[in-house]
Amino acid sequence: MEAETESALFRFGVIADVQHADLDSGASYWGRLRHYRDAVEKARKAAAAWTEQKCIFGLDLGDIIDRFAFPNLGS
Repeated sequence: MEAETESALFRFGVIADVQHADLDSGASYWGRLRHYRDAVEKARKAAAAWTEQKCIFGLDLGDIIDRFAFPNLGS
């Protein structure tokens, strides 16, 4: 695995469904537990790991804010 890692052209980090909100932990639209206030810290940990792994960029696949937690945001 080490030789494969050294021959990589580049690395990038991916994160999805951060779901930040200034709310107590609660259920998502599908009933999954969300730790809303932990989201920023988890994103920071992901970025630190990407830096450690020498990723050239990070990609967020969306859903930064849980619409279920804020139903008045619109569609």
